Amino acid sequence: MITMSYYGTHSSAPRFLLTGLTLLLGLLVAVAALAQEQPRLGSRVVVELQDGARFRGKVRALEDERLVLETPYGRLSLPRRLIRRLVVEGTPAPAPTTPEPATAPPPTTTRPQPVPERAEATDAEATAARSTLAPSQVASGRRPTRRLAFAAPPDFAYALVPDLVERFARLYGVRAVEWSAEPRRQRARFEEHPTGFPQEVEILVADRARALTLLRAGRVDAVLARESGEEPEDLEEHVVALDALVVAVHPDNPVRRLARATLGRILRGEIEDWGEIVRYRAPIRRIVPGPELEAAQLIRQRVLAGGEVAPGTVFVRSPDDLLDELYGTPGAIGLGSLGSLGGVRMVVLAECGILQPPTPFRIRSENYPLSQRIDLYLRADGRDGWEDVFALFLLGPRGEAAMADHQLEPLTIRRAEREEQRRWVDAVLGTRPQVAAVRQQFLELARRARKLTVDFRFETASAELDERAREDVARLALWLEHEGIAPARLVLAGYADSRGPYGANLELARRRAEAVAAALTAIGVPPGEILAFGEEIAVACDTDAYGRHLNRRVEAWVR
Repeated sequence: MITMSYYGTHSSAPRFLLTGLTLLLGLLVAVAALAQEQPRLGSRVVVELQDGARFRGKVRALEDERLVLETPYGRLSLPRRLIRRLVVEGTPAPAPTTPEPATAPPPTTTRPQPVPERAEATDAEATAARSTLAPSQVASGRRPTRRLAFAAPPDFAYALVPDLVERFARLYGVRAVEWSAEPRRQRARFEEHPTGFPQEVEILVADRARALTLLRAGRVDAVLARESGEEPEDLEEHVVALDALVVAVHPDNPVRRLARATLGRILRGEIEDWGEIVRYRAPIRRIVPGPELEAAQLIRQRVLAGGEVAPGTVFVRSPDDLLDELYGTPGAIGLGSLGSLGGVRMVVLAECGILQPPTPFRIRSENYPLSQRIDLYLRADGRDGWEDVFALFLLGPRGEAAMADHQLEPLTIRRAEREEQRRWVDAVLGTRPQVAAVRQQFLELARRARKLTVDFRFETASAELDERAREDVARLALWLEHEGIAPARLVLAGYADSRGPYGANLELARRRAEAVAAALTAIGVPPGEILAFGEEIAVACDTDAYGRHLNRRVEAWVR
């Protein structure tokens, strides 16, 4: 849209005609320039907002009222009415149709330098880019909200969320004046800032179900919680990090590995003494997270197969309590978060002969069976407020670094180290091959390429990407560009679970790989090769629903 303003009045008809012709000519020049600058999917653009902010991004979607870009800080949805100028990189910048009036008001935010074309940024660069991340109500002059409210479970509300809020504020040069703790909540008051950064941040302590209820009711603006069962379809969901539950035992216990099915029998009380499975006579003492915690829901779904823990099980609500129980009872076995159980002796899980240690490489690709997503939930009403900007922060390099500092696994993509890949290949080859030629094709791939820590997962009989998969498509495209890797070196390998005919599963695996390839091609990153292995090379047992879920995947490799 082109807007024009008249400064002053004209009484002379010839002058009015001349002015009209001048404006018409300017309009034609502007339209011609805009016609040459229409972006396409996948093109890189430089965008200048009405407030003077300038930054670079790759076009992900073209909508009537919005332009959706992928930037080094995550996905950014820009209302078109806020865009003063857009330049497709590689073409000359359009000349302004009229000079800027000398009395134009100064911009409301600091004019930053262009965002660097890479996934990492220094503190100075991130601060310089802060106004590009301000919500549209700031750039458009509307009064922004002065309050931002979160809800999170206790293990996040008292340490993780306050630290994330502080780091987020520092990107804008804003600092907290004071923090005050109250029963079941924390409040922070921040100094006033030209960007309209919220002056009050409130963090409510609530379990996941209660937190999502508060979000739907408009009592809070965002929820940070661990995944638990079915995901709410009426809310906007962003996977921002990963955690993992690990199995730990008393140091004297000689057990080194447990099948997930055996672990379930232990927790259900079907195995009461360690002497039934190893050469170690001691009564089993079960220690698990309290039933109100998200970790308990994960255990019920993936270990207990919907059952319940045996009577006499000890419920704990803090890592310290779990450690006290583990070290105090020789027959103890407990489950807790990987980040909070450093130093204990962990038991490796086994899936149909496939060893699955809780390594960062396995957790990040969600091939470890007790990995758990950390989700940020927002209302899906398109308000474009500070909570949306906070989401961009969490999905960017600063947010990922913060998650790593709190012993959570970030979503940053990386290549497998040589030893990591060797161990992973050895583990997945523990299953018996069905078709030798398909197994040989996988071995050839492993010799000439490195696996990436990004796996795309699918529902049963489906080739449709889930929420994390859609965001991982953009994350993968940006990583390739940042690393200077040509898309032609990218290999996508599709897989399926073992239900159904072998040939049909092979075809479904190919369709899944093609779905990821189509999503990448739509943003200008066409992969170089598509492979399908069907139900071969499983990463988990197909004997339960979650094992089959792990096997329905598309892997990304780089030659």
